[in-house]
Amino acid sequence: LLVSRQALPVLPHREVSLDMMASGAYVLYESQGPVEAIVIATGSEVHQRLLYEAAWCYQWLGEVEVDAARAKLIEEAIKKQKEDAAKQPQPANTPAVISVRTPIILITAIPLQPSEKLSRDQYKALIALKPESPLSIIGRLELAELHERRDEFDPAIALLNEALNLEPQPDVEEKLHLRLGSCLVAKNDHANAFAQFAAVAANAK
Repeated sequence: LLVSRQALPVLPHREVSLDMMASGAYVLYESQGPVEAIVIATGSEVHQRLLYEAAWCYQWLGEVEVDAARAKLIEEAIKKQKEDAAKQPQPANTPAVISVRTPIILITAIPLQPSEKLSRDQYKALIALKPESPLSIIGRLELAELHERRDEFDPAIALLNEALNLEPQPDVEEKLHLRLGSCLVAKNDHANAFAQFAAVAANAK
């Protein structure tokens, strides 16, 4: 049973009770057997959690798509090496020997995959729904990690700074400082990166 008077979207469910919806509540899932427990959820937290879980699902699918795209680029690169080698003149009466090298394909050479974009979209929707909630702070951290993975350091740094300004829990704050320090090192901003690492070291004391 979901109960809310906020301006939230109606979650997908099989049967709609207009009377309950008009009152701000509806049943999301009906039990198919004996009822052992009733879960009641209220407010935007339910919607946030669904967005967060969707972001994780799309993130996993994105990794699969990136691996597939990388494999395709490697296959194309090896094929081109073989074609170029076959065009080279060979000594008479000598078997052709074609040597190929498996290339290293960085993620920055792979276009942003559909599920990667969908994962980012879920995180953005999560943050927009309730910007100061603890889950939104974690969402900023994880979205920043997705940006950092593709060397998109500026948006990552902006998200991490936003999260730090929201007074996160100590364990989350430590992760934010470490991730921000890593991004700053990548941008050769060693002085500010050291400040982030020093903040973690100070808290450890």
